[in-house]
Amino acid sequence: MADIERRRTLDQDGFSGFWTPLLDWDADTLAAWSRRMTSLPPDVPYLSLHGTDPGGDYADWLADRIPAAVAEQAPKRTHYPHLAQPEWFVSRVHEFFSLDRS
Repeated sequence: MADIERRRTLDQDGFSGFWTPLLDWDADTLAAWSRRMTSLPPDVPYLSLHGTDPGGDYADWLADRIPAAVAEQAPKRTHYPHLAQPEWFVSRVHEFFSLDRS
């Protein structure tokens, strides 16, 4: 936890760039952008790892946009699964991309 706290800094440009769509765009513009950003061909592998529960309908929502998507929650709840559980995170990414999808 101390390592995560030490790394936590606010970059105003990064913060603004990430949150601008949610804070400044109207619902139709945001929905169109979201559809464009989360649409991939059916054969593209996509792994969505979460440190906290993304919600009960998230996996279905994601699969509707990216048919080959896999959504998973880390074994331990944390906002930073890649920092708090690096062994699990890296092993899950390696396992996912080493699967034979043919």
